[in-house]
Amino acid sequence: MAVGPGGVYVGGRTTGTLATQTKVGGVWDSFVIKFNLSGVSQWVRQFGGTGDADDVYGLAVGTEILLVTGSADGPLPGQTFVGGQDAFIRLYDSNGTELGTRQFGNGLNDFGTGVTADSSGFYVSGTKLGSALDLTPIGDNDIFVLKVIPASLHACGVVFPLATATSTCRNTVTICSGLYLCIGIFKYLLHEILSHFGWYRNRRAG
Repeated sequence: MAVGPGGVYVGGRTTGTLATQTKVGGVWDSFVIKFNLSGVSQWVRQFGGTGDADDVYGLAVGTEILLVTGSADGPLPGQTFVGGQDAFIRLYDSNGTELGTRQFGNGLNDFGTGVTADSSGFYVSGTKLGSALDLTPIGDNDIFVLKVIPASLHACGVVFPLATATSTCRNTVTICSGLYLCIGIFKYLLHEILSHFGWYRNRRAG
């Protein structure tokens, strides 16, 4: 769920056909719904690949644009399906018009799992296997962070691994202008956005 100017946005997955929409195929489709502040639905968007595992995991609202991220089990319109489950990012304006989509993966299971926003753009986190995003893999299952600038849908990022070790912050790296990561290796890695400025925290679960 995300709250922005003039409304509340909810995303997820459905096995059915939502109002005014068409089911794409497979078991699950992704969806996004905008409600006004009185709880009245303003628009609905249902989409996905032809497979069974489409889902929306994260939404964030910038000044006027909504970014949605999740997984696609098949090609989204205008995109190429790599295989397994691909990660995707999609932009909508406040009226529900799609402004751009980017789908990426490495033929295995890749997911966009979270997003936050500030005045300069969106910060998307997720997991990737292999060399998706043209980034060298570090481990079997890497975390990625992207900064997305809506005007051009340009994105940049780095990855760091899920690993087993003591909880230590090793160093910080600049991902994009104004965004830094504290990189550590933990027995269990959970990455939690601390604020809309793009700072992240690693914590040990349990």
